[in-house]
Amino acid sequence: MTGQYRTLFTGTLVQDSALSVGGNDPHALVDDPLCCDGESRFTLRGTTLAGALIATARKIAPNFDFNHIDDRERDKDSAPMESLWRMFNSHVPDGSKSEFRQSVGIRQDTGAAAEGALFDIEVLPRGTEWPFILEVETGKEGGMKAEAISAAALMEWTQGRCWIGRNVARGMGWLRLKGLKVYQLTDEHVLSWPDSSEDAPRLVIEKLGVNPLEGDQIREKLSSHWPEGERSWHWQEIKGKIVVGERDNDYGLDALSIGGHGSGELQADWNDNFLKPDGVDSNGWADNFKPDAAIVMSAKSGDEAKGAEPVIPGSSMRGPLRHALSRFLRQQKKTVRDPVARPAKAGDGHKAWLGCSLHRRSRQR
Repeated sequence: MTGQYRTLFTGTLVQDSALSVGGNDPHALVDDPLCCDGESRFTLRGTTLAGALIATARKIAPNFDFNHIDDRERDKDSAPMESLWRMFNSHVPDGSKSEFRQSVGIRQDTGAAAEGALFDIEVLPRGTEWPFILEVETGKEGGMKAEAISAAALMEWTQGRCWIGRNVARGMGWLRLKGLKVYQLTDEHVLSWPDSSEDAPRLVIEKLGVNPLEGDQIREKLSSHWPEGERSWHWQEIKGKIVVGERDNDYGLDALSIGGHGSGELQADWNDNFLKPDGVDSNGWADNFKPDAAIVMSAKSGDEAKGAEPVIPGSSMRGPLRHALSRFLRQQKKTVRDPVARPAKAGDGHKAWLGCSLHRRSRQR
């Protein structure tokens, strides 16, 4: 049997919510633009993906040494070693359109926007898909364990527990990995991978003729090095529904408006989600629908023909939840600092912060 050489993990990361990753080409349209490469393609850098994967892996294998993605004992004065991981940059298909989102910090004492806390960011809408490729060098010492750690972390991602980019705790950057496949290469493939004659690594993988591991096969095949033991991470998913309209008791009418970015005024159109007076010609009303302030709108990637729809950002749900929790803790005589207020004087920093990271996806109506 030939020796281990490389293991390739492939799949597609699909956004369950809007995503924004920092770029290096600032422009006047927003405060925080998306990351683009030299060809103006929206980009998820390999370093970004690697950082997110290591963060997941640390939660499921807290006792593993991730400094070099192996478990060898090294002298503290030894030179840094090359990582056993190689994460490929990812780009969305041509024609993908971004959107603008506006965010603001709210003071708990006044309920108004905090000074200097208003900003806007560029995002890609939910449904956007990113090709994913990870290479693990299994031919070196520690490579087999790095392979199993990678697989275990990516299996978490298949359950929708992948978080990347800005404002994750506010519901942005939630992704799910679909179509995970594992290609175990041996010494027989040294001359086949990598292959610089092909522009796309996926085309090289398709020509290798290797049957990939999928589903339950992944853990069964890699069970000898699978990370076991106590996990440092626990999670709970709470599902619910926000209903706007006539109340169940037939008394009153609830309406909802969440301020969006100014660019939303250009894409807002009249539809059944908006209130309109009885007896008004809907066609004529739609032609004259020019709101002074549009609510948050988003068009799901791949479904642009349907048009933009109202959306409740995760931050808009996290804020009221956090304020309710703050009020409850204050009733218990506990000190809770306002998250957007600076300490009044030196030494105030020791007061308890509300250590609450409420993750909430943006919910489409």
